[in-house]
Amino acid sequence: MKKILIIEDESLIAKIYATRLNAEGFEVILADDGQKGLEIALSTSPDLILLDLMIPKLSGSEVLSRLRQNPATQKTPVIIYSNLSDDQEMANVKKLGATEFLIKAKISAPDLVKKIKSYLN
Repeated sequence: MKKILIIEDESLIAKIYATRLNAEGFEVILADDGQKGLEIALSTSPDLILLDLMIPKLSGSEVLSRLRQNPATQKTPVIIYSNLSDDQEMANVKKLGATEFLIKAKISAPDLVKKIKSYLN
């Protein structure tokens, strides 16, 4: 069973995605802030990380940077999904090693599941 870590502080969004991904046969772990998310990523080695940028304690960009510096998570696919659609921020997370940048308001749960599956197959 593939393991997906969702780092998202909006609990309703996290639950919607977790429910959908569980129904598709994925194991889902939730973290509601960047510090917790980073700790979980380093201790559980998820197959993919879904990461919001605007989260408490450590920003999504900082979490991504630290994930890419650690040999255990360097190659883990990290999908950034945020409503922050600033071109500079998008370029920054791409430079940090994000696998993809998705705008929350423009992607449905079924489409997100398809994206996740495409990176895990």
